[in-house]
Amino acid sequence: MGTPPYAAVSLERLLETRHRVVAVLTRPDQPSGRGKKMKESAVKTLATARSIEVLDQASPRDPALMSRLRELAPDIGVCVAYGRIVPRDFLELPRLGCINAHGSLLPHLRGAAPIERAILEGYSETGVTIMQMSEAAIDWSHSAQEIYRRVRAFAPSPGAFTFDAGKRLKVLEARPLSDRSCNAAAGTLIPASDADTEDESGDIAITVCCGNGALTLLTVQPEGKRAMSAADYLRGCRGLASDRRLGASGG
Repeated sequence: MGTPPYAAVSLERLLETRHRVVAVLTRPDQPSGRGKKMKESAVKTLATARSIEVLDQASPRDPALMSRLRELAPDIGVCVAYGRIVPRDFLELPRLGCINAHGSLLPHLRGAAPIERAILEGYSETGVTIMQMSEAAIDWSHSAQEIYRRVRAFAPSPGAFTFDAGKRLKVLEARPLSDRSCNAAAGTLIPASDADTEDESGDIAITVCCGNGALTLLTVQPEGKRAMSAADYLRGCRGLASDRRLGASGG
C-alpha cells in the first residue's frame, strides 16, 4: 500500500527479497500540471512495469477491493505513505495483519511529510519506524497486568491477539496472576496440572508466562473460527505441550 516515490522505493526493495508481492494498493490517477492531465502514482508506474496487479480504487472500503483482497489471501500488508485511512476490517484481512513504515524515528516528526520536515528542521540523522498497524498485538514480555488491560481494551474487536503454531489467536477474556512467578521465557505455557490454570467453572484453562506474572486465558478465538473457551480450544488441540510458546513469530 503506497503512493509517492518514497513508497515506490520501498516496493522496489520488497521486490528484491524472496517475498512475493501479489498486488499493490495505491491512490487513483490524479490530474497534474497545467493541462491537468491524469498522472498515475509512482507505485503504480513501478508495479505496472513489473507486471504486478494494481488496485487503485478511490476508497479502501470499496466492496470490490475487499472482495479481491479476500481472493488474494495475502499473508501480510505493508503500508508506506498510502494516503488513505485504512478501516479495521481491512487491517484484519491479511493473516499476519498489516505493518506501516513511517519515514521518521517516532515519536519525532509524526504526521505527513516527515522526510521534508527533517530537512527543514535541520536533523542530522533520521530513520524509519516500522509498527503494527493494529495496536492489539500481545507482547508477552510485558507484565500480566499490562497484557490484561490490553485484552480488556480491545475485546471483542479488534481483539488482542497472539500466535499459536503460526496461526492468529485472539484473546477475548483473561485473568492476571500478578503474584505468579515464572522461570520460563515470556509466552511459554504453564503446565495445565497447576491449580491456577482452572477457569471459573473449574475447567482447564491456558496460563501463559509474562514478563512479570502470568496470564490465564479464559476465552479465545482461533483464526477463522468462532470464539470459544480456552478449555474447548485445548480439547481441539488435543492438549498443548508445556514448553509450547505463544508469540508474534508463531512460536
